[in-house]
Amino acid sequence: MNSVIDNQRTDLSVIPSSRIRFARLIWVFVILLSLSLFIGGLPGRYHELSTSVDPRVLNELGLTAIGYATYFLSLSVLVVFTHNIIAAVIFIRRKYDWMALALAFTLVTNGVIFPLSLMYPSAVTPEPTRTLVESIVFFGLLSSTSLLYLFPNGRFVPNWTKWMVVIWGLITLPSIFFPNLPISLQGWPVLIQLLILFIWGFTGVAAQIYRFVHVSNWAQRQQAKWALLGLTATVLGPFAYFVPFIIVPSLTSGDIPNLLFNRLGASFYIYAFILRIGGVTAISLLSLLFPISFAIAIFRYKLWDIDIIINRALVYAALTGLLGLLYFTSVVLFQRLIQLITGFSQTEIATAASTLLIAALFVPLQRRVQAAIDKRFYRRKYNMVQTLAAFNATLRDEVELDSLVERLLKVVEETMQPDTVSLWLREDGELLETDLKTNGFSTGRL
Repeated sequence: MNSVIDNQRTDLSVIPSSRIRFARLIWVFVILLSLSLFIGGLPGRYHELSTSVDPRVLNELGLTAIGYATYFLSLSVLVVFTHNIIAAVIFIRRKYDWMALALAFTLVTNGVIFPLSLMYPSAVTPEPTRTLVESIVFFGLLSSTSLLYLFPNGRFVPNWTKWMVVIWGLITLPSIFFPNLPISLQGWPVLIQLLILFIWGFTGVAAQIYRFVHVSNWAQRQQAKWALLGLTATVLGPFAYFVPFIIVPSLTSGDIPNLLFNRLGASFYIYAFILRIGGVTAISLLSLLFPISFAIAIFRYKLWDIDIIINRALVYAALTGLLGLLYFTSVVLFQRLIQLITGFSQTEIATAASTLLIAALFVPLQRRVQAAIDKRFYRRKYNMVQTLAAFNATLRDEVELDSLVERLLKVVEETMQPDTVSLWLREDGELLETDLKTNGFSTGRL
């Protein structure tokens, strides 16, 4: 395995010492800028979410505007900080591999593309904030597409894909910085925009499949299985969310005219509202596949030899998502239950009860998530814990020394997996050696 890892590392390009400091400074600047813009835009986005939603739909569902806005912002915070945590770990541990730095840069910019686009609309955002946001969005789109053609060894495969990156940059540059120009995508029909996005997404995924079949070695193929999942979800996930709103534009309306509301009925817009919440939740979870799949490739197949920090990031990202979904669901259920019992909607009581429920479930849920991740991705660690627990249980009942020695050697062999296992026992002033052989045990005097 070590030789495989070494071969993988030599396949990655190492940044010359004259450029490494400059590249690292750029990365630090980008992450600080993106986080500053994101945190600074949270109050405005919260106000927009809490005031733009139609109160009639919320009343039908027993929800509040505050809960609605808090839930959406929680999803954005989860996505942004998961991307940034994993990017920071990669940056710290593999700061001399340019492909690792490129991935860390892509994670940072890709994580804030949608939140910043919603927080800072170009039409109302003043300079220089607008240019900064547009720059992050541009480099995020460019780097995420380039990653499809470059990952994991930093080479364009097939060779013609480098021109796809150049053309993509020429298309996105005027669309983001000069949206009023005739060549800007923003002035084209929406279906053509989706078609162009699909072409670049499809060729990127196809390039990864071609690399997997014809170019990659064994280690790269193991990494690509997970990385390709995250890249594919990042490319294709938004299509599943935006297409229904393109087909039925009225679904995107936050303020529903009374005539339309009464003519179509409340049920239509309630279902549309639920669809929007479910769609945003789904696309947020799909976007998490991007950093998490690379994290799995990293710690399971030693992509850049990153350790337990990734495990913790996975655990608490999954835990945050589960607790957020559980909190939102419990608030709705408690409000419904209280309304059925008392005839009144007591939001404060429902919120307090949900908070107590989340506090009570945090520790057991964290343990279950940790155990599930260890069992699925850290199988050796999981098996080791189970083996040691079983051996500890037998110590209370085992009285035969030979049987105990046999069990002890088997436990060491299963957990540590050494080439050979030997145990020395002192008996009558002499040392007895017991070896675990492939065909059983061998005992002799030393």
